[in-house]
Amino acid sequence: MYRSLNKFYLATKREVKAIIEIMRSYGTQTALAGVLAMMGMAVRKLYARVKKEMDEQAKVKAGVLAILHDRLYQSCQHFIRQKYILPGDLRNLSTMHDSYSNLGGNGAITEMVSRVKTLPLYKKEMENGLHELHST
Repeated sequence: MYRSLNKFYLATKREVKAIIEIMRSYGTQTALAGVLAMMGMAVRKLYARVKKEMDEQAKVKAGVLAILHDRLYQSCQHFIRQKYILPGDLRNLSTMHDSYSNLGGNGAITEMVSRVKTLPLYKKEMENGLHELHST
């Protein structure tokens, strides 16, 4: 019985040595593969987070563009009906239109803003509680 246990021990010892040798040979490669796998998972998670943020940002941009479009449309309609514009209103309209254009707004609003810019420009003055309009 001792001989069979000794053979088993020697066989096991040879196998352990072989396993240790394999680990020495391939240990660095295995560790590198593990690190690369973890990095891949981290990159995938980061990409998902960035994509979600970009999608959210695109939705916010579309919302701001819609609000600017509506505000510009309403303002242009008002000034066209009024048949004149004040300097401060023109600056405000131009600032909104610049932002709208920078966000990729369309040409329909640009045409309306151009039409408003051709309206007479008046300076508003207060005198005795009445508003007098003077062409500038």
